[in-house]
Amino acid sequence: MKMDLKVLCKQLAQAKEEEVVSTEMCNPYLMEKVLRPLMRNETVLLKDIDFSQFDSEDIREIADYCESLEMEGQKLMQMVGAVANLEPAACKVRRFC
Repeated sequence: MKMDLKVLCKQLAQAKEEEVVSTEMCNPYLMEKVLRPLMRNETVLLKDIDFSQFDSEDIREIADYCESLEMEGQKLMQMVGAVANLEPAACKVRRFC
């Protein structure tokens, strides 16, 4: 398999930023006030959480979201591994003066 890293980098730079896993089913309060701060290694104190903003089903939805993120992360790691295992190939065309 051949891969042009310049092309890959260019395509990654041009890709629009978007959610890989849908948050549509997730409780917005839990996403913005609890999960995302925790993912940024911010402290979330129990005393600051408004438990009236969600119920036990919302916790299941957040757990499913986290599992989906983990699966996407595994796919990304597989791609990184595949790129890392590519053999370098010399360019067949002169690239300098």
